[in-house]
Amino acid sequence: MERITPELTGQRLIDMSWLAGLIDGEGCFKFGTSPSIAMDSTCRTVVEEAYHIVGGQCYAISRLTFVGRPAFRW
Repeated sequence: MERITPELTGQRLIDMSWLAGLIDGEGCFKFGTSPSIAMDSTCRTVVEEAYHIVGGQCYAISRLTFVGRPAFRW
């Protein structure tokens, strides 16, 4: 079996490492009709960067945090 390296997928190892840590600390895995990964944050830049690394969907959540800050989901 051929080993898939980050260079073959066009992704940098540092980006994938950052995203793995982010998902580990802030994200969750969902198993519904199809498996997915989700992550919420009050930092729009973090959510947008995760989107730029692997794609998917990135949007603002319609609720505010308990201190009134907007939240975003990837």
